[in-house]
Amino acid sequence: MSEGQTVPPFEAAMKSFEPGELSELVETRYGYHIIKLQERRGSGAIPYEEVEERIEEFLKQRVLQALIRQELDLLRGGATIEIFI
Repeated sequence: MSEGQTVPPFEAAMKSFEPGELSELVETRYGYHIIKLQERRGSGAIPYEEVEERIEEFLKQRVLQALIRQELDLLRGGATIEIFI
């Protein structure tokens, strides 16, 4: 992650420890987190070979999500919803 990509409490925690260390409990507006810093890298482009699998997985997930959305739309279109309060 680059600086500025996360909420301030998360980012402050990431800056406060060394690679391999585990954080204390960090509270953000999204909940509670325990962070483990794997490594620090300099900024710049990451070689394609290092991210090829992640890109492929990301694209597969996008296609899968689109298919799920289509299926849900079809199901909702034919559904009868009753609310009993």
